[in-house]
Amino acid sequence: HENNQNGNGSPNRYNSNGNNNNNNPKKQKSIKTKSKKKRSKSSKARKHSKSDDGFGYEPHPKHRARGNIQISKQLTEEIIPCSIAQYITNLYSFMDKLSAMRYFPDKAQSQQSQSSNNWGNIEIFNYGFVQKEGKVVLFAVAEHQDINHHKSRGYGLKMINRLFTASELMSKYNLNLYDLPISIYDTNKYKSMLNDKWKIKSILMDISSRTNLLKQCQWHKINIFKRINNKRRMTLSCTKPEFIIKVVNFSNKIGVNNDINLIPIILFNENDRDFVIEWCWIIRIEWNPNIDIAVSFRFDDHNNCAKIKSIHLDKDYLMDQHQMALPNHDCHCFDHFNSYIDDLAVGNPDDLKNKINYYLQVIDDLKQYKQDMDKLKDIAPDDIQGFQSLQHEVRGKLKPNNSPTSPIRHGMNMNMNMYHQ
Repeated sequence: HENNQNGNGSPNRYNSNGNNNNNNPKKQKSIKTKSKKKRSKSSKARKHSKSDDGFGYEPHPKHRARGNIQISKQLTEEIIPCSIAQYITNLYSFMDKLSAMRYFPDKAQSQQSQSSNNWGNIEIFNYGFVQKEGKVVLFAVAEHQDINHHKSRGYGLKMINRLFTASELMSKYNLNLYDLPISIYDTNKYKSMLNDKWKIKSILMDISSRTNLLKQCQWHKINIFKRINNKRRMTLSCTKPEFIIKVVNFSNKIGVNNDINLIPIILFNENDRDFVIEWCWIIRIEWNPNIDIAVSFRFDDHNNCAKIKSIHLDKDYLMDQHQMALPNHDCHCFDHFNSYIDDLAVGNPDDLKNKINYYLQVIDDLKQYKQDMDKLKDIAPDDIQGFQSLQHEVRGKLKPNNSPTSPIRHGMNMNMNMYHQ
């Protein structure tokens, strides 16, 4: 869980002796290069996991634990699992992302501290952990440390290797109950968005409303959440009409008395401390072999309707986001989710091939344009016959109806006419 970043998520500028590396031009250049590559890589990764309104799997880098809080493996693999009632498969990822919500503004916190002004040299985190026996809320505590010291490894905070009850925190750090943070599960927004499930479900259980929603969706514009694999990739390509047929056929298999199981996942705003809950419906689009996708819905209070927001392909990613949305239950929600595809493309399957062919044609036209311009330069200003011969040659390369095959040839023909005038 450790890397060489400081509390702001930027590379550490100090060496193991505490000396500033900026005095060495070579080291300074190396740091800038690595920092630029890292930003580029993280920006590229976020691009593939960002929805149409800025919500995705990852919170803002400056707010999360990774790169900012030093958390030991002993804490996440031994101490916490033995102390809490919840079973969380990827505990570090759970704490890493929820750390970004520790100052989430909510009316439920109006009587509680929303800053660490009263905490002194510590930060207190409420991840919603509950003690196995007694169901007492447990808090995590991180201490501030000097990021310039070599032992800090560039982290501004270091988490203590234990959990605390509220009474222990108040006694040890001289705090009162209102100084302790609440978890996002106690916020008004979280409780309100959990209730959206029944609003969305009532719409989907109506056959006419469900069919219209699936048919009218602009599936080719819906964001796809997927795992990026640069070595091997299995992509399923469908035209938009074919994809609509697949989802509607699955929808029609649901009888009047059958239930639609909606599974919550949590998504984070990549630019601010904010989150949303979306409700996933597992749809099987292929039966032999089985290929499932999770289509997520969000309720629009302004228009009083359900909207399709995204499609999710990776089971492990879904599990992580689901456990953050609903950590206090014995989860088997994605046990029957099956898929072996890495990507889904809705639209013309030959769209990329057509683009390649178009740009190859543009390259050929540019080469021909250069050759013809070179010939034009070699013609003497008073050689009208030579110019007319070249003009006839160029026009012969255009389409029979004299419409240019590309903007390049069109521009070339205009240049010839201007030269003639």
